[in-house]
Amino acid sequence: MIDLISWDKLKPYNSTQNKSFEELCFQICIEKYKNEGNFTRIDDSGGGDGVEFYLELTNGDIWGWQCKFFGRFDEGGRKEQIKKSLQTAYKKHGDKLKKWTLCSKNSLTNEEKKWFDNVGNLKHDGSTILPLGNNIIIDHWGDSIILNLLRKYQSIYKFFFSDKILDENWFKEKFELIYNSNVIKSKYLDSLHVKGEVDDFITRRLGGKDLVNLIEKNEDNIGIYHFKKEFNEEINRIRNEENKFEFDEIYQEIKSFLFENKYDTIVDDGAKLLDDIKSHFLADNYKLSISLETKIDEYKNRYKDFYEAYILYKNSEKLKSIHWDDEELENSESSKEKIKKCRETLLGPYFTLRNYDYFLGTFEELIALKLNEIHISGNASKGKTHISVDIVKKQLDKNKPAVFVFGKSFKSDLPLKDQLRSILDLPTDWTISDFLSILDVAGRIQNTKAILLIDGLNEAIKWKSVWGDNLEELINEINVKYPNILFITTFRTSYKKELFPKDYFNYDPYNYDKLVRVNGFTHYNLNEAMDKYFEHYDITLVNSSGAINAFSEPLYLKIFCETKQGKSVSFQNEDLFDVFEEYLIKCNENISEKLGKELRFNKKFTINILEKISESLWENSSREIDFEYAINNIFNEEEFLVFEKEDLLIFRDWNNVEVITFTYDLLSGYLIAKNLFKSIDSEEKLNELIKSKKFKNELLNRKICHPLFNDILRSFCVLAIKKFGLSFYSSIKNETLNDYLLKSIFEVNQKKIIDNKSIAVNIIKENFKDFKKHNLIFNLFKNTELDSQNPLNIDLLSNLLFNMKVSDRDLSWTEYIRSNNFVYNNEYKKFLNSFEVACKSKTKFKTDKVHLAAKKAMWFLTSTNRELRDLSTRALYYYGRKYPDKFLELVLYSLSINDPYVWERTLAAMYGVVMAKHSTDDNFKKLFLPRIALTIFESIFKKEAPFSTTHILARDYASKTIEIGLLHHNDLLKPEEVLQTTAPFTIGGNRNPNEFDYEKEEGIFSVPISMDFSNYTIGRIVEGGHSYSDPPEKKKVRRQIYARIYELGWNEAEFNDIDGRIRSQGYRSRTEQAHTERYGKKYSWIAYFEIAGLRIDNKLIEDNWDRFRFSDADIDPSFPERAKNKKFVLKDYLGDSKQPLLEWYTNGGIPDINEYLKIEKLKGHDGSWICLDGFIVQERKKIYREVFVFIRGLLVKNDKYEELKEHLIKKEDIGGRFLPDPRSNYYTFAGELYCIKESVADNSCIISFETGRKTVKVKKGEPGYFARPVFDENKIKFSYPEFIEIDSVTYDECEVLLPVMDYSWESSHSELNKAGHETVISKELANSLNLINKPQTFDLFDDKGDLASQNLFYNKDYNNNHRFTYLRKDLLDKFLLENDYKLIWGIWGERNVRFKDIDYSRKFHTDNKVSDLQIFSDVIEYK
Repeated sequence: MIDLISWDKLKPYNSTQNKSFEELCFQICIEKYKNEGNFTRIDDSGGGDGVEFYLELTNGDIWGWQCKFFGRFDEGGRKEQIKKSLQTAYKKHGDKLKKWTLCSKNSLTNEEKKWFDNVGNLKHDGSTILPLGNNIIIDHWGDSIILNLLRKYQSIYKFFFSDKILDENWFKEKFELIYNSNVIKSKYLDSLHVKGEVDDFITRRLGGKDLVNLIEKNEDNIGIYHFKKEFNEEINRIRNEENKFEFDEIYQEIKSFLFENKYDTIVDDGAKLLDDIKSHFLADNYKLSISLETKIDEYKNRYKDFYEAYILYKNSEKLKSIHWDDEELENSESSKEKIKKCRETLLGPYFTLRNYDYFLGTFEELIALKLNEIHISGNASKGKTHISVDIVKKQLDKNKPAVFVFGKSFKSDLPLKDQLRSILDLPTDWTISDFLSILDVAGRIQNTKAILLIDGLNEAIKWKSVWGDNLEELINEINVKYPNILFITTFRTSYKKELFPKDYFNYDPYNYDKLVRVNGFTHYNLNEAMDKYFEHYDITLVNSSGAINAFSEPLYLKIFCETKQGKSVSFQNEDLFDVFEEYLIKCNENISEKLGKELRFNKKFTINILEKISESLWENSSREIDFEYAINNIFNEEEFLVFEKEDLLIFRDWNNVEVITFTYDLLSGYLIAKNLFKSIDSEEKLNELIKSKKFKNELLNRKICHPLFNDILRSFCVLAIKKFGLSFYSSIKNETLNDYLLKSIFEVNQKKIIDNKSIAVNIIKENFKDFKKHNLIFNLFKNTELDSQNPLNIDLLSNLLFNMKVSDRDLSWTEYIRSNNFVYNNEYKKFLNSFEVACKSKTKFKTDKVHLAAKKAMWFLTSTNRELRDLSTRALYYYGRKYPDKFLELVLYSLSINDPYVWERTLAAMYGVVMAKHSTDDNFKKLFLPRIALTIFESIFKKEAPFSTTHILARDYASKTIEIGLLHHNDLLKPEEVLQTTAPFTIGGNRNPNEFDYEKEEGIFSVPISMDFSNYTIGRIVEGGHSYSDPPEKKKVRRQIYARIYELGWNEAEFNDIDGRIRSQGYRSRTEQAHTERYGKKYSWIAYFEIAGLRIDNKLIEDNWDRFRFSDADIDPSFPERAKNKKFVLKDYLGDSKQPLLEWYTNGGIPDINEYLKIEKLKGHDGSWICLDGFIVQERKKIYREVFVFIRGLLVKNDKYEELKEHLIKKEDIGGRFLPDPRSNYYTFAGELYCIKESVADNSCIISFETGRKTVKVKKGEPGYFARPVFDENKIKFSYPEFIEIDSVTYDECEVLLPVMDYSWESSHSELNKAGHETVISKELANSLNLINKPQTFDLFDDKGDLASQNLFYNKDYNNNHRFTYLRKDLLDKFLLENDYKLIWGIWGERNVRFKDIDYSRKFHTDNKVSDLQIFSDVIEYK
């Protein structure tokens, strides 16, 4: 019981007791009213608010508190202060202020109470403090009320009134003892910390300013700028009613759905909400406010409702007249095109949402802020202690509370809380619950989660009894009672099952967020770590090799650096334990020198002492040795102090008994293992040791094993291999020992592996037969996979994978990469990006590492993750460009793999290489191209070819590769062989596929085929098979696909659960084309592409179906990149902002674009440049104006020029769709626009000009006659009069050639192909002028290599952008002269008013009696 308050014991806060008193009152109020509403603190630096803080209740009422750390009111103008505060509070908050409470040190005297009760009626600065009739409650808290509240909230009392306990200095002093200990000095250097996944993991739970960086990182990964831009562009297309045509009903329905529900702003609203969240955390808040939490929940639900409602419009019933089925049933090509364009416009926002499905995940991640526990696991030497120290140090550096406790400080079997209380040296009357409650208050006061961290749970001496249920009990108490504490533990991964209850991390959907694993350094941060360490230790790197992977072990990197300090080094054929030996030699030199011992007589002085300690640790099954025993039997105190300073040993207290232990567990294990080998000089003795009871109990029996068993066994196995090779392996029967030996094969220096190559390889192969060991083996290969000298590199792994069945490989390898994809900060993605960068560079590599990396990238192609497949394909494309001969070997190897997912993409990448190099690299064209074409012909198309296929995509890539080869080497194949490479194909692949009676066995839509796939996708390759129609031919195709799926190995027992998880993850991510697809879907696609190819060969698909390329092609393997987004048009076409809007709208004139038609020295390139096509749109929202203008170049024969010009001039309005748009080429790859026959549409077209119109009569049966609808009693009937009148129109037709065409690849196919809808020089001009296209640009070059055309592009947003296509004038003039053409420009556009609300726009047009379209046009001649 607290008897009284002694204000002189109030701990200062922010250096003053005044601030401490304010904070005390605030903390009491938070506890008392925490469920009543939201508290807001006031910064009084700007004059104050009349309160220190206030509570806004759920009904909007406000209660305020003013805190004055003074006693009696009559002293020093205190009454005036009180009056001023109350008056200010009312002025700031008005009638919302319902209660105002003054807090001061003393309870009021009768006189003070009388004055205070009437204070609202008094005057201050000449006016009454509160208005008459106010209903504000005036209250006072003095010491008696505060005392009663503190009795209720004793943790607050203890925080503020306990002398020097849990204040800022207490936390720092506790940590200093840890920080300055030898064990930490040897494991932590602030300057060497490298950020990794754990840092981000912590930040997501601590909030504050650092969280903003992660949110922005997520935004960058999502591409939020492009997301907003693409979505708004699609919305504006609907707002402007683009491509509405005659489909008004469905157009207005979807338009109303979007705009009436305000879904048109949903992406902007989400981005704005993210900005609000970032602003909130930039104020160093550590958790979300209630209002922000509400907004986030509301937004997520709104986004979900929007998506789920929008997706319904894909159904034929909802999409009405523009569904895919309607398009398929339509006979007219122009009508088909209208349906497609209208549908794509109306569904455009939906497809954009689908492509950016990770957007909502940014909000989901904020759930982690509510979590109060983190458990960090990792193997030995992975840096758990280093990370732990860094977490606490960074928190304390910000003056925020944090406590670090060693797990090894728990030394008895006393209860956890009793030991923790003793370790922290808490006051005798405090319980751990008291401590936690005060720590919680400390966190809340400092606007953070106070950190309580226990490092090394497994290092507690009696860890089983200490933790047990006690750990979970402590965690539960923190989770339930103390929201402002973040409890962190670290532990050795192998102890997880022992330390935590079964399924502890699987209790609920968010529990996986409690566990994070330290894996040392990764591709993400390894180079940064090496740079920091080498700089700190003054090491110069001479050359590198695959040995760099060993530095993923932080311990190895540190010891390596300490051993090689100040030297120039290359990565030698060393393993971790070789470096240990060199390190010990160096330590012996230092120790001998410090002890004054002559080195030549003391070369083994250090190792002899360490061996004695190791022997004791082994014999006593301990990680420590009694200090007194060591001083009496091993070395003296002087020697010990020298050892301790060398960082090999440390000194610490254990129950008042001094003990010694090694700094590093792994070094300790190594020395113990090495000591065991002193008496072993034969395999016979080795086997005797292994079979001994001591060995089994200490190292193989987990129930009674040595506390360092993991490190001893790891070291023992490496030393055994070094001493005896691998011949003894066959005698090992213990499964645990076998696993450690398996790991050691990948850890020992490679010379030993090379010497024992055949045995080592056989051991891997034998272990690989055990499916349960696959993940372990895949992990082990990470250390050796890219080392060309090591027999255990990717070649071996590739051979293991090669020999597996497709389904077995997918259940093993593909599942492994799926489970690990985007873990450890996108490790796979970073590997592929690094590999791609290496292939793009001009560096000539001296090792085969890049070729091994290519093989690894190839095996990623088994993945069902779309992004990973696409990234791998692109990386291989760049590899093939750098090493075409090596890539051809890899492609040939891939064709032997039984998974079409692999060779479909290697053939795609090879086709990309050929497109990139055939016109730009003479050496490639002469030497490599014919070899590539012949190899592919002999492999796929030749009679009896070993890898022939009906797979429509793979065959297309191969066929087009040969077509380019024949373009340069027309004698490469015989005429009859050429026919074998082009459609229709009559040989190759499985031309008599099996069928599976799914209706009898499975049911139509059961797994593995999804409902949409079964209906829509299969229906695309069956005539009349649209939507839910199910003709016999469609059933037959479905039976064939089912049969092929089962041939590939899909079966319900093994795949159903996995596919279910993938499907549910895809549902949560709100995507139709999931980033990761089911395995059933993978096999469905394989079968579908094979059957599609066969059906085309057998002419079972309509002739006009996918004329040039199969529409399900999902990547452009030429990987084009659009022009840089850079502003080019500086001219303002929106007029003088002072000009009245109506005047500008009706009389704004035609924008003068002449300066952009012909430009000298465009972008610094010499010569004159002529615009062939262009578009400009500008908008300024503040003045409600928008203008757009099209520049359309037309080429016409000389003898038709005047006629065309005259018609264009007479035609006052050439806007809308009167002038032909550039021809679209949807499924053409950028690299084949100018080299593959039929790849693009003909760019010649007809412009029709009406020359006459008259009314004529036609009778039934004559052209133009149609029945007349008659409405009769709500029914429509048709009459057939003898004659009807129709308009007879006559036209003049002019043929023109469009000088540009459109590369129309749809970005929805692949995240890596975002350059679609680029206007480029037409094939007629390019081919006539012998222009050359180069990879990754749409600009063309002449035969001298000089720039011939330029594409300029700028996009700020949907209504502020422009694009131009230019051709060099001398080339244009040459084309015109040689082909008898002239160029003329048609210019047209519109001025629009743009109000936020469409109703305002309508009102503007109605009130001013003006058209809603202000169209302008012009005709300009090229001279």
